[in-house]
Amino acid sequence: MYRIMLVDDEPPLLRSIEREIKKCSACFKVVAKAYNGADALEKMPKAMPDVVFIDIKMPVMDGLALAKRLDVLYPDIFPVIISGYPDFEFAKEALKSGVVDYLLKPVEPELLCEVLERLSKKLEKIYRNKEVELLQQIIRSLPVKSEQILHYLNYKYFMAIIVRRGALPKSYSTQLQIYNYKPFESYDPSLPDNLFGADKCWVLDGRDENESIFIYGFKTDNNVHPESMAYSLASKLRSPSNFNTIVYSKNFFELDKLYSIIQDMYKTINQFLVIGKEQVLHHLQSNGNSFEIPTLGLSLENKLSHLIQTKSMSLLKDEISKLFLTWEQQSFTQYQVDRLLNQLARLIEKHVPSLPAHADFGMDQQFNEVLSSSTNFAGMLRGVWDIIEEVLSSHDDKDSYKKSTKDLFDSIESYISKNLSAPITLQSICDLFGISQPYLSRLFRKYKKLSFNEYITNKRINEARRLMEENPDMLVKDVARIVGYEDQHYFSRLFKSLTGLSPSDYKK
Repeated sequence: MYRIMLVDDEPPLLRSIEREIKKCSACFKVVAKAYNGADALEKMPKAMPDVVFIDIKMPVMDGLALAKRLDVLYPDIFPVIISGYPDFEFAKEALKSGVVDYLLKPVEPELLCEVLERLSKKLEKIYRNKEVELLQQIIRSLPVKSEQILHYLNYKYFMAIIVRRGALPKSYSTQLQIYNYKPFESYDPSLPDNLFGADKCWVLDGRDENESIFIYGFKTDNNVHPESMAYSLASKLRSPSNFNTIVYSKNFFELDKLYSIIQDMYKTINQFLVIGKEQVLHHLQSNGNSFEIPTLGLSLENKLSHLIQTKSMSLLKDEISKLFLTWEQQSFTQYQVDRLLNQLARLIEKHVPSLPAHADFGMDQQFNEVLSSSTNFAGMLRGVWDIIEEVLSSHDDKDSYKKSTKDLFDSIESYISKNLSAPITLQSICDLFGISQPYLSRLFRKYKKLSFNEYITNKRINEARRLMEENPDMLVKDVARIVGYEDQHYFSRLFKSLTGLSPSDYKK
């Protein structure tokens, strides 16, 4: 509910406007009344209004003087002038002071309702942005003001769910990196049947573009169970093309516990994520639990060493395939598989010491790239075997291998440059050039030191900058469409996150 302060030296008028506000909208509540500008400023910190209705002619401090002070001291508050003076110049002077609307006495109920409707739309967007901003600050352990918490996040209880789509990024980092992207485009948490009994739901960016944090706010006690909320959300987000790891807060909590709970949830994801396996876990899952870091074992290492040295490719592939089958059957976590693949990489590099084609991108990094882009063990096996096969076969013909991979990458880069406006995806490029996703990812890491998505985004934003510099009159929506973004607002947010300026500011 949005908060209103009324400022007028005539008590009957204050009561009249308050009655009309109640009739007009259930979204607004009069939280304070003042009888002049000085009185209003004194009450402002405690009242924390979103809107102030101000009479012009008052003793001590008049309405225009108050509006000017509010513009400096409380720029987020919307002042609305109420005046008996229909003079245009007077109205202009009021608007210069930050006033957002102007009503004449006697106030017509219909016009008051129109003003409140316009204000509610503005405030809805402001509240949503401010709530998300504050939640992100809390999650990132940044300082927030207690009065802002009371104003924007005044909920009794909270509940959190983190959804991880696919594998973990290479770094396994718990450091938050906020990206501007559209999370879960097919899911609308604002719909009543998706709120699971909560009064509000926010969807925040997680550690990368494949992770989102759902936070639910509750004004009062309820009978909703966090576990049932998590499973319900899991069913709504299930996808045949990927797997989700979902971690929920086991209990409802107050806002000051949000940071520590999110950290526990990240630990749980990092520790228990299994490639290709749908899981719903709670945030205390990792407490007191530990798992063994497996090893290849001396006997297997000796066997693999012999097959690598003799280049017995068929037998080597059989052994690697058995390994992956065992890992899948025993539900080895991504972290465990990563440690095992590092051992395998060191073993191969020991027997193939000169790898010039991969000198800037070690085998452990290549395996990790495969791991972080895999959606199942079968795909992971294909990606890992591709690397092993390339390394062993290219050892005898290093120059031709280097040339072939560079030529392939040049062809891919040329295609992307010519088709920026098309819906380019990692899979679409793989299908077009007949290669696997892990292999394509390795090419971009090798030749551009970027992920595929980072490269595409940078390419599109740089092209947008060029278009705006050469065509300053071109509409932002047309620029967005030309570089492959149908959603102008998403394009604008992305553009600002990379350049520091909105498209409209950049064009100036």
